[in-house]
Amino acid sequence: MQDLEHKIQTLKEILKKKERVLVCFSGGVDSTLLSFLAKEALGENAQFILIVSPLHPEKELEEAREIASSLGINLNRIEINELLNEEFLINSQERCYVCKR
Repeated sequence: MQDLEHKIQTLKEILKKKERVLVCFSGGVDSTLLSFLAKEALGENAQFILIVSPLHPEKELEEAREIASSLGINLNRIEINELLNEEFLINSQERCYVCKR
């Protein structure tokens, strides 16, 4: 348990050194933990975004909003539509590159 507490404290210290962070929040375990710790470490200097896309089911987006609300996190929305990108629709071997770009 001490090891876990040490890791959490180390992560908070890393976040504090950044001074300001933007976390892409999905409602999953990783982004929820990071968001919680970022809010604790930086307060208003931690901002959170939720990507809204036709590829993300509304139920998942609603769950993410509920989790964020329970943590007291204000989510900013960014709407994208990958389906308008011809490179994305081709679904080539470079598909991961296309999405990350």
